[in-house]
Amino acid sequence: ILGLNWSSHFVAPWTLVITILIGIAFFDGKGWLADNDFVTVTGIVVLTVLERIVWTIFDYAFNVFAAFLFLEVVERWGVVRSMQDEFEVLASDPNKKIILVAFCFAIIIAVVAPGGSNFLIAGSILIRMNINNEETEAGRLEQGRRIAAICLFGNGLTSAFNLVGVCIIAIAEDILEVVANSGVAHPCDPLAANFQSCAQKQIGFQFSIQFLIFCVASPILMVYLFTQNLRLAIKGNAILLLGCGIVYGIVQLLTALYLGPELPCLTAAGGAFLFYL
Repeated sequence: ILGLNWSSHFVAPWTLVITILIGIAFFDGKGWLADNDFVTVTGIVVLTVLERIVWTIFDYAFNVFAAFLFLEVVERWGVVRSMQDEFEVLASDPNKKIILVAFCFAIIIAVVAPGGSNFLIAGSILIRMNINNEETEAGRLEQGRRIAAICLFGNGLTSAFNLVGVCIIAIAEDILEVVANSGVAHPCDPLAANFQSCAQKQIGFQFSIQFLIFCVASPILMVYLFTQNLRLAIKGNAILLLGCGIVYGIVQLLTALYLGPELPCLTAAGGAFLFYL
């Protein structure tokens, strides 16, 4: 939304309508909605969406509080200032600083940083570094807006596996149960002792496949959100950007399949960081 200069007041209602239409199209004629008419199906989907909206408001209120608390703690400990100095040494130009801080570093700490505070920390570091050496207040505000767009984008990239994979762990068994009830074969035996672990690895693997192309393109997209110019985004850094994305995507996929959903952010972003170095 920020990258395309769209208003969330316009985008959000249409997103909600599209979500409801997709829900109706997907669930109509399946499972517990098979015998219901259009009005009932619509009502169930709408009520479900509204219920999740209420839950999300309270959940995100806590996450935002936790994010700012975490940032305040690491700032008081001097961690943010120390990391900022290290990044100044490792990155020579603004585009490389975006990849190093907003991609590699932010995703590494997503394993432990709650509620998107990993990108809050990364964004705070980038803004304080003044990576474009802006001298005017207007220039600094525009720079901050672009960094905010990068952080919002990145938060979606890590959403499946952050906080030691809690999202995957919470839904894996339920999803495989739905898959099994629909008659689709999967490699996990519900009666086996390792069913929970197997389910988490399989769902994490499927998420990784869905995210693979997105992961590969993400470094380029992040730099593009900052430069607002694709040619400037990849000029002189094409191999670095593609390499970091490819390493991140492949390592995330392999980690999710063989180790589980707890570590993909750490291993994938760590691999991208090593490639950067």
